[in-house]
Amino acid sequence: MNKEELLHYLLKEYLAHSKIEKNTNIGNPVVNVNVSGCSGESKHDKKDEKDKSAFRAIKSAATPIPIVNSNFKVSFNNEKFDLNNEYNSITSAFVAEEAGVYLFTATLSFNPNNANVDYEFGLQLTVNGTEIDVDADYTGFNAVYFNTTDISEIVRLQAGDTVEIVALSTTPGVIPVEQRSSFAGARLS
Repeated sequence: MNKEELLHYLLKEYLAHSKIEKNTNIGNPVVNVNVSGCSGESKHDKKDEKDKSAFRAIKSAATPIPIVNSNFKVSFNNEKFDLNNEYNSITSAFVAEEAGVYLFTATLSFNPNNANVDYEFGLQLTVNGTEIDVDADYTGFNAVYFNTTDISEIVRLQAGDTVEIVALSTTPGVIPVEQRSSFAGARLS
């Protein structure tokens, strides 16, 4: 299952378990949505809503990588959604509110300053500053396409654990602003 299929599956699962009732009348479909704060909401409903944890953020500014073989924290400061207010778009960090098993994905493109060199570009998923997973891709000089690298990892987190994305390259360059350059995560259990 690739990243797009996985995100689609997670969204489908979220919607399947959310508080949406579907009633149909012939020719006139009706969808009733249980909105927080409306009468008839139980304490159990509030807990279910609080238990949902997922976010997605994209880049809104390029990240230069001026020094080779050094870690650079990547900013994803354009938050698309955050169901439980656990992602901080200023620090580009996710802080788990509850312990559990989480899935994280990140995708980054890299443009070298000099397209005539072979290089390797990688990204790391870190938890509390410790490397959990790494993916690095090699690109030969004069490549038709610039390097795009992605990472997917399932990790067990404790409440308060911080997850961030770090990048490095063997040649100077820049991580551009692109729709596909993203950081996302969801609690699975």
